[in-house]
Amino acid sequence: MKTRTLTSKFEISKSFEKLSSAFLAQKLVQINPFIEYVTINMVTCSEVKIKIDKGQVIMWIERVGLAGNFHSVYIPVTFYWKYKNGELPLYPHEEVEEKDIQFWIEILDEFVERIRERFKSKPKPTLIEGYSFRVEMWKWDGVDAMFEITTPEEYFNQIIQIIDDAFVGWNDLFEKGKKRHPIHYVGTAEKLDANRCEIHVDTGYAGMSALKHILKYLHKAKVPIEKIEF
Repeated sequence: MKTRTLTSKFEISKSFEKLSSAFLAQKLVQINPFIEYVTINMVTCSEVKIKIDKGQVIMWIERVGLAGNFHSVYIPVTFYWKYKNGELPLYPHEEVEEKDIQFWIEILDEFVERIRERFKSKPKPTLIEGYSFRVEMWKWDGVDAMFEITTPEEYFNQIIQIIDDAFVGWNDLFEKGKKRHPIHYVGTAEKLDANRCEIHVDTGYAGMSALKHILKYLHKAKVPIEKIEF
C-alpha cells in the first residue's frame, strides 16, 4: 500500500504522518480491497480542533480528503485521534508512538458506497524498460516525482549521491545551452523501512528526459536496486 499526504496549514511530525497515513489507508482498503494507492489531502484543513468528552481529550480535523488509486475526487472525512489514556492533548507536530495513539473517522454512508463501487480491479503501473532494476510509473504530474527505491539500507547514501551527481550533471549541460530546462531540486533520502527509501525530485519543465537521465546514472552505477516506483 502506497500513501501520500498533502498538508499546508499546520505542521505534522514524521511519526504522526506515518501512523495516520497507515490508519486512513487501511480504512479505505477495508471499504474497497482494490485500492492500492491512497492520497490524503489535508490542504483544506484550516485548524486542529480540541474538546473534552467524558473526561477524554479528543482532537480532530475536518474535511480531510481521501482519494484511492489516483482518482481526482476526494472523499471528505472527519479525522479524530487521542492519546489512548485520553489525559493530554496530542498535536500533529508532536512525535508519537503507535502504542500511545488511537484514531477513528466519521464518513457519510453515501461516500462509503461511492468508494465501494468505484474500483473493480487493482491498478497497474506503467513499466519503463531498459534498466537493470524495475521502474514502475504509477501516476506522475510531469514535474514532481517521489522516487520510492527498494534497496538495502547501506546503499541509501550512495544512491542519493548518485542522484545528486546526475542533478549536477544535467544542470551543467543546461548552463552550456545543451538542455532546455534545469532540474529544480533533489531532496534527501527519507527512510521508509530497512529496504526502502524515498527521494523527492522536482524536474521543473525538464520532465521525463530528466528522470531518464537520473535513471541512467543509477543503472550505470550498478548499485543493487530492486525497484524504483514513482
